[in-house]
Amino acid sequence: MANSIIASFGRSVALAAMCCQVAPASAQQQEALQRIVGDARDMSSPGCVAGVFRDGKTIFIGAAGSGDIAAGTPLTADTRFYAASVAKQFTSLAAAKLIEAGKLGLHDDVRKWLPELPEYAAPITVQMLMNHSSGIRDSLTLLNFAGVEDASKSSLAEVLKLMYRQKGTNFVPGTAYSYTNGGYLLLGEVVARAAGKPFQDYVREAIFEPLGMKSTFFIAGRPAPGLVTHGYVPTDKGWAIREAYPAFSGSGGMMLTVNDMARYDHDIAVGHKVWTPAATRTMLEPGTFSDGKTVIAPNFDAMPYAAGLAVGTRRGKPFFYHLGEFESFRTGYARLPERGVGVAVLCNRADALPLRRIDELLDTVEPGYLQPYAEYNPPVPKPMVIAPSPVLPVAGSYRSEELDAIYQVAVQGDTVTATITSPWQGNMRRMLIYTRDAAGVLRGSDGGMSADADGRGFTLHNGRVFALHLALVHAAP
Repeated sequence: MANSIIASFGRSVALAAMCCQVAPASAQQQEALQRIVGDARDMSSPGCVAGVFRDGKTIFIGAAGSGDIAAGTPLTADTRFYAASVAKQFTSLAAAKLIEAGKLGLHDDVRKWLPELPEYAAPITVQMLMNHSSGIRDSLTLLNFAGVEDASKSSLAEVLKLMYRQKGTNFVPGTAYSYTNGGYLLLGEVVARAAGKPFQDYVREAIFEPLGMKSTFFIAGRPAPGLVTHGYVPTDKGWAIREAYPAFSGSGGMMLTVNDMARYDHDIAVGHKVWTPAATRTMLEPGTFSDGKTVIAPNFDAMPYAAGLAVGTRRGKPFFYHLGEFESFRTGYARLPERGVGVAVLCNRADALPLRRIDELLDTVEPGYLQPYAEYNPPVPKPMVIAPSPVLPVAGSYRSEELDAIYQVAVQGDTVTATITSPWQGNMRRMLIYTRDAAGVLRGSDGGMSADADGRGFTLHNGRVFALHLALVHAAP
């Protein structure tokens, strides 16, 4: 699998080098592509911007919708969007450049660079952070469990402190896959320490500036108003602004334009200033577990996961891609390496489905190449398995050393309510509510809870934090 995807990538590079000109999409194709993006004249709603690239050349740019509905400001190819997890490939690429320069090792024990981390059941390597096999708990979920619902109220220093408090991992490192923003947050800090400068500065110097990505940047704190388009969520009254994205980088934190993605795609296809052969091998080599089996990402069409990219076969052909989703922003980037075709889609509306648009755009410029879908159905993650709770937690105060938080628990019938207080920036006394269902399982919007047999402790379960225990400090009178 690894050899085939890298070989097909190499063939596309060779073919692109032989070709001197790439024609833009035909007028008929342009119209069809624009219909997929949306109505360019409609400023009453948010929308998307898309770019289609062939052999490093832009063959289509389309935009629809508004970046500021109140002002009627149209989205354009130069509009900055919050990139969400599309940023992860850039974090991995930054690490790949340091590996290429001999300043970082792919198989380095992460504690070489982050001695603040506890020793876990097995060493965590840089590559494990890249392919989500580290078992590191998800940083955004941990913030939520620590009472911080709005990640924009926190900071890199605060979240790193929280990560360093984690005495356990979701599983023995190197033995399973679990998508984790925490792993990429730590990868960004590894990059900073190996580079000897702040993460955002190194990425700008090593990636953005060489590629001419002048409008793209990683943040280190809340960006000034107006630098990024508004993001919107649908409501019963229309659209509401919602853009509480993290104020730190590594797992996300990148502001991006479609025109800059065209420059990025050009480097992958023909430029190779940053995507050198060495960097390409690091980026596209599927990860492996400690037993040698390939790391598979259920949330990315059950494809192998490499370094911030899902790689392998999708719809019957070599394919690599990544999506991003946070609050109101939906993003995606994909490539067909055998055809030299790339697609970027950036949206500022929470109901957008970038992968659907990517597929439709690819089917328009490469008709019949990909195996068809009978119907587009995004992958549905498997539900968490949580044991029933024969007893409920005792009402009172509970503490988690790993969260540095107090949960004040009240119990009424089959409902457990926990109010969180903590010293972390942005703590708003967040409330978690769990209700015992017919099967006896305590479930809530944040996952599940299982009480200890004596009711004097409980464990929180979430799709990205598997087991976090809190113990009773004081029972309610």
